Amino acid sequence: MKIRHVLRYPVDIFRAKGMLGEKLCMDASYCGRPVALDLYTPDLLFDCGRHLASIAHYASCNKSPIVLRCARILLAAISRKPYGGQMLQMPNVAWVDTDAVLPRTALVLADVPSHQFTRPLWNQQTMEMLIGESIFDHCPVMPYPMHPKVLEFSDAGNLHGCRQNANRAGILFSGTQRAKYARPNMSRQFDVLNRMEILETLRKSFSGRVVDSAANQVGSQVKNEADKPIPIVLPGPDAPRIEVHDWLPTLAEHQFFVCCPGVAQPLCHNLVESMSVGTIPIIEYADRIRPVLQDGVNAICFSGPQGLRDAIARIDAMSAAEIRRMSVAVGEFYDQHLAGETFLSQLCDMSVHGHTREVCMPFHSEDFFAAHQVQELVAA
Repeated sequence: MKIRHVLRYPVDIFRAKGMLGEKLCMDASYCGRPVALDLYTPDLLFDCGRHLASIAHYASCNKSPIVLRCARILLAAISRKPYGGQMLQMPNVAWVDTDAVLPRTALVLADVPSHQFTRPLWNQQTMEMLIGESIFDHCPVMPYPMHPKVLEFSDAGNLHGCRQNANRAGILFSGTQRAKYARPNMSRQFDVLNRMEILETLRKSFSGRVVDSAANQVGSQVKNEADKPIPIVLPGPDAPRIEVHDWLPTLAEHQFFVCCPGVAQPLCHNLVESMSVGTIPIIEYADRIRPVLQDGVNAICFSGPQGLRDAIARIDAMSAAEIRRMSVAVGEFYDQHLAGETFLSQLCDMSVHGHTREVCMPFHSEDFFAAHQVQELVAA
C-alpha cells in the first residue's frame, strides 16, 4: 500500500463500513457456490476498481455470494474507487478480516501465488489471478468485462431483444476521443494502431461516407439494397454522450462496430458490448481474445491503415445474408466465451476447471506477477 492510503485511511474506512452496512450474514437468496476474493495487494484497484465490481456482478447473476477477505487498509482503498465502492454496496458482497476462515465450499481467487499464502484455508479450491498483460492458453482466460454501468443492462432478455433488430445499418464508432488515446504505446507494445490513428484513417480514406450521427446517414440504409456503400458513423469528440440505458440498443442499430483500443492496452469494453448484441467487430487485436476471433466468421480483422481500408472494402462486397450470418455467429461467440457470468460459473464447476491453479486476467498493460512466473507458465 502507498502512503496516500495510510493518510486517507480514517475517512476511507468509515466510508467502507457505511457501504457494507449491516451485512453480517448473507441474503438467503444467494445460495450458489461462494466466491472468495482473497486480496493481499492493491493490484485490482486499477480502472477505478471496475474488475472487482464485474466479478461481484457475475457472482450475483449466478446467485453466488462474494466474500472479500483483505486487510482493513485495502478495504478502505477499495471504497475510494468508484466501482470498488459499488461492489461493496452490492447485496451479495460481504467483507471479512484477514484472520477469518472462508466458507469451506468457496472458490478462492487470490492475487498472490500459493507460496505467499499466510491466511487460513481449509483445502478450498484456490486459484491465483494472473493480473496483467500476458495471456497463457493453458489456463482459463477471464473475458474482459463490459463497463460496470452497462452491465446493469446486460441480462439475457435485453441482449436477446437487441439482437432481434432487423433494421441494422452502418458502421459505428462511439467513444471517448481525448488526447490520451493517441499515445504511441499501442504500436510500440502491441503492434496495433491507437484509437485516434484508426479514426483518422477512416475519416481521411472514406470522407465521402463518414457522417457524425445515424440521423445524418446517407445512401443505402440496408446493406446492398441500393448497391451503395453503407455509411460510417463517427461522432466527433464533442458529440453528446449516449445515455447508458441507450448504449446497447444503439449498438444493435448498426451492423458493424469499429473496436478501437483503450488507453493503455488494446482490450476495451466496447468490443464485448458490441458483440453481446450481435454487432460485428472490426478489430486489429483479435489475438487478444480467447478463443481468438476468426476473420470472416465472427469478426472483420485487419492490420495497419491499409488493412483497415481493405476491411471496409471487404464489407462493401458482402451480401446482406452474409452479414446476418456473421451477426448470429458474433452473438453466439459472446454467449459461449465472453459472458462473464458463464465464465465464473464454469470456474465454480470443479468438473470444468477443478485442477486449474491459475486464471488469466489480461486487463492491464503490464504484468503484476513476477517475471519468473511468466517463464514457468510459458513452459507449462
